[in-house]
Amino acid sequence: MPLHLIHGPPNTGRTGLVQQEFLSVLGRDPVLVVPGVDDIFTWERRLSRESGALVGARIKHFKDLADEILRQAGMKVHPRASELQRRHLATESIRSTWPELRPRLQEQPGLVASMLDLIDDFRANLIDPETLTARTRESPARQLGLICAVYEYYLDRLESNRLSDAPGRQLLATKLDHSAWSGTPIYIAGFDDLTRQQLELVIRLSRHTDVTVVMTHEIGNPAMALTAALFSDLDGAGAVVKEATDRSTGGPDHATQLLEVEKRFMRSDSEKKLEPDDAVRVMRSAGKRNEAEAVAGEIAKLVDAGTPPGDIAISLDSPSAEGPLFRDLLLTYGVPVTLESEVSAASTATGASALALLAATGPSGTASDLLRFLRGPGGPEPEAVDLVERRVLQGLIESASGAVKIVRDRGIPTPPSWDELVEAGDDGAALAKLIGPVTTGIGSAILERDPEQIPSSLTLTETQAATAISRACKELVSIGSETLTRQSITDGIGSDAVKIWAVPAEGTTRIASPYSLRAKRVRHLFYASLQERGILDKDRSGPFLTPKDRETIALPEYTDPELQARYLFYSALTVPTEGLWLSCRIADETGKAEYPSPLIGAVEDLFENSAVNPDGVNPGRTGSDLTFDPAAAPSLDEFARAVAAKGPDDQEKLTAELEPAVADGILTRLAEGRATEERTRHLGDLSKAITDSLADQELFSATGVETYAGCPYSWFIERQIRPLPLGPEPHYFAFGNLLHQTMAALYEKHPGELPDAPPDDWQSEVAPEVDRQAEELGLSSDSPRHRGQRARARALISGFLSREARRTGPALKPAHLETGFGFEGTPDAVEMDGWKLMGRVDRIDVAESGLGMVIDYKTGSSSTLTRAEITKKRKLQLQLYMFAIQESEAFGLVPVAGLYVPMGSSKPDPRGIFDKDRSAELQYMGLVSTDGTDTFKKDIEAAVALANQAVNDIRHGVLEHDPATCPNHSTHNSVPDRTVEEDPKAPPPRVTVR
Repeated sequence: MPLHLIHGPPNTGRTGLVQQEFLSVLGRDPVLVVPGVDDIFTWERRLSRESGALVGARIKHFKDLADEILRQAGMKVHPRASELQRRHLATESIRSTWPELRPRLQEQPGLVASMLDLIDDFRANLIDPETLTARTRESPARQLGLICAVYEYYLDRLESNRLSDAPGRQLLATKLDHSAWSGTPIYIAGFDDLTRQQLELVIRLSRHTDVTVVMTHEIGNPAMALTAALFSDLDGAGAVVKEATDRSTGGPDHATQLLEVEKRFMRSDSEKKLEPDDAVRVMRSAGKRNEAEAVAGEIAKLVDAGTPPGDIAISLDSPSAEGPLFRDLLLTYGVPVTLESEVSAASTATGASALALLAATGPSGTASDLLRFLRGPGGPEPEAVDLVERRVLQGLIESASGAVKIVRDRGIPTPPSWDELVEAGDDGAALAKLIGPVTTGIGSAILERDPEQIPSSLTLTETQAATAISRACKELVSIGSETLTRQSITDGIGSDAVKIWAVPAEGTTRIASPYSLRAKRVRHLFYASLQERGILDKDRSGPFLTPKDRETIALPEYTDPELQARYLFYSALTVPTEGLWLSCRIADETGKAEYPSPLIGAVEDLFENSAVNPDGVNPGRTGSDLTFDPAAAPSLDEFARAVAAKGPDDQEKLTAELEPAVADGILTRLAEGRATEERTRHLGDLSKAITDSLADQELFSATGVETYAGCPYSWFIERQIRPLPLGPEPHYFAFGNLLHQTMAALYEKHPGELPDAPPDDWQSEVAPEVDRQAEELGLSSDSPRHRGQRARARALISGFLSREARRTGPALKPAHLETGFGFEGTPDAVEMDGWKLMGRVDRIDVAESGLGMVIDYKTGSSSTLTRAEITKKRKLQLQLYMFAIQESEAFGLVPVAGLYVPMGSSKPDPRGIFDKDRSAELQYMGLVSTDGTDTFKKDIEAAVALANQAVNDIRHGVLEHDPATCPNHSTHNSVPDRTVEEDPKAPPPRVTVR
C-alpha cells in the first residue's frame, strides 16, 4: 500500500479534506492519530458535528496506537509505568550506577528528568543499550559509558517490577507483523515532526494499509523550515503526494489582511506594502501587569461588543508561569476563561501542605515546617495559628516537636496522622500509605468550603492535586517499598511527574501555548509576552551530552530554536480569522528596557512605514497609564477608578449617561472615598497625644534625629508608636550587642593600643570574651541560633583584629569605647539650638595633638555608606557625633573623620566622611579618596542645621510624606504608596499632625 501525503500552507483546506475522507470510510473503522489530548477533543467535536455520532472510528495518540497494535497482535505486555514510577526507577538507576552523581540528585532534581528525556531520546531513535554500547566503545568520554549503564539498569528495573513504558511499547509495536491492519485507514495529522521510531511505525503500517500523513508545509516558505525535515523523510520513504493544497483567496469569514500577512511573512518585500486596518494590531506595554491589563481590557471590549468569549484565545509561550495573571484579570473583568496548562501538584496549596507535613514530621522537622502546614488549607483558623506562631517566636522554639507541644497545649487539633508520620521515620512505604489519605482529606475540605454550587476552577485544581498525590503515593509503594525513603516520597510529590492538566472548557477564552493553538481557529488571537528569545528549545536532551557526543551516538541534531520560534509565530498568524494582536513589553515595572521579539518587526516590515496600528494608536499600556480611559474601561470597577481620577465636573459628565442606579452607585463610592481620605489624612488623637509630649522635650538622640530626617513616617512608627513585636527582640539586635560589648571589653584590656601583627594575645582572648558577653546577653544556650551567633561573632572579631593589626603607624588610637553622653552616669548632653543631643559612640580614636575620629562598627554587608550616600540619604549620626566630641567638655577634640568600619571582610574598607586636609594623619586607615572633603567643617555645620530643623519639626508635630525629603519613602513598610498626584507640578503635601 502506498504512503500518502497531504500538505500545504495553513488555511488551505487540509482539515476539511481529512474530515471528509475520514467520514467517508467510517465503515472501515479508521484511525486518526493526533499529537495531544486537546487535539482528540477538538477532532471528536468536529467529526461529531458532521455525523451526529462518531461510531466506527478511533482518535488516538501514537502511544495509544502502539497499545492497539499490541492488543490486536495478542501481545501480553506489562502495565505501563506512570511518570512518577519512571522517575523513581531512573533515580535508582543513577544512584546504583553513577556514584559521583548521587550527591547532586537532591540539590538538582532536574537531573533525573533530564536522564529520562535522554533515555527516551535513545529509544525514539531506535538506539538500544547494545547499540549505544557499541557506538560509544571507542569514545574517550567516560560519561558515555556511565550513561549506558544507567540506561541498561533502568530497563532492567522496569522488567523486574513487571512494568513497561510508552517508548518500549512503541518499539515493540514497530517490530510486530502489521498484516492484521490491512484495510484499516490510518491518518496521521497535526505533527510538525516525527521521531525515527514513529516514522518507522508509519512506514511499516503503510505496507499493509492506507496511511495518510497530513502536515503543514509549503516548499520554499522560510517560515516553515521546521517541517522541511519531516517532509524530506516522508519523501525519502516513498510517500505519494495525494494533495498539495493552495491558499484560498479568502472569504467573508476571514480578514483579507490576515491572509496577506500570512502569505507575505518573511517573503520578498517587493510586493506593495499593506495598509493598516483593524485586523492586525501591535501592543507595546511597560511591565507584566500593564501588558496583561491591556490584553484583558481589549478582550473585555470585544466580548462587550458581542464576540463570544470562546471565539478568543491568548497564546503564551509559558501558560503555567504567565497565564495566571491574564486569567485573574479576565475573571475580574467578567470574561469566562480557561487556563490550559500543566500544573505541578507541588505548586498547589494541597501539594505544599503535604510537603510541609512530611518535612515537619521528619527527624529534622522545624517549627517553620509545622507553621507552613498550619497556614495551609488543612490547618485550623488563622487566629489560632497566629497565637501558636507568637509562642514559637517568643520561646525561640526551632523544632517541630517543640512547636506541636504548643499546638496541643492550646487545645488545637494536631495535623492528621501526626504521631504515625513521626513514628514512621524513614520508612517510605509507611509514609506513602499515610500521606495519601491525609492529602485526600485536605482536598475534600477545600471542596466543602467552596461556596459555589459548581466548584470554582481553583477548587477543582486543588481536589485534582489531592487525587494525583494520593495516586502517586500508591504508585511509589507498588514499585518496591523496600527502597522508598522519606526523601524519595518528598522528591516524588515535589517533582513535575505529579501534575494535573486543565482542559479548556467550552465557551471560554482559552489561554494556551502556541503548540496547543496551532492548527486551531478563533476569531481573535492575542499572542502575548512576545519578547526576544522568549521561546525555549524544548528538544534538548539535557546536560549529559555535548554536540560531539550526539554525533558519536548518531542522535539527530537539536532542533534550531530560531526555526522553532519562527514556525510557532507563523502558526499563530494563521489561527485568527478576524483579529491578530501581537503584544510585547518595551520595559519592566522599574523602567528597565525589555526587548520585543524581532518577529514582531518582521510583521511590521510588511506595512507602509512599519505602521501596523490604525491611526498610530498603541493599544498597550505604559507606566503612566494608571487607569483606563473611561470609554475603554473593561469593567465597572475600572470605570469607577477612571472616573475617580477626574475632577468633580468631569465625574458628573461621565456618569450622566449611565443608568441612574449605576451612576448613583459610582458617585456614592466616590463620595465615600473622599470622606475616608479626609478622615484618615491626619493621624488623629493618637498622634496628638504623642506630639503633645514632645513639644517641650529637650533631649533627643542622634539616631532618632537621623531617622526623622530620613523619613518622618518611619520615625513616627518606630520610635513613637513602637508597635509590640510578635516575637522576641530580633536576633540581629542581640548579635550586634554581642559584637559591640565584646569589642569594647577587648580594647579595654589593652588601653590606648591597636593589635600588633600577629595579634596573638588579642586573638587568644576573643573566644572566652565572646562566651562571657553571650552569658550576660542570654545568648549562651546550646540552640542552633545561639551557637551560630557565637561562632559568627568569634569569626568576625578575629578577622577584624587581624585587619587592625595590619594598620601601620597609627596617628590616632582607641581612647573611648562604647561611650555615651546625655545618659545617667555619662558626660552631659551637648547643647544644640534650643535642645540637647545625646548618643552612644562605638569608639573614639584620639591623637596626642587632640585630633578625634568617630568610629561606628557595622556588621552588614551593605551597611557602610560613602560620603555621597550620607548626603543623599540624609544621614546625620556621624556628623552629630563629631560635633559632640568637639563641643563637649568631656572630649574637647578636633574632629577629623567619622567612619563606618565594617566587621566583615567582604568589603573591609572604612567609608564615611573625613577632612581631606588631614589625609596624611589618616593614611594608615586606608580611606577611599572620594570620601574626603575640602569643606569638612561646613559639612558638619550643614548636618547640625538639618538636625535643628528636624527637632523643630518634631516639636511642632510635622510629618511629611515627601519623596524629596524621605529617601526611602517608597520602600519602608510604614509608608503608604501614593500613586496619584492631583497636580504633578504642585509641591509635595506637608501633613501636620494636629
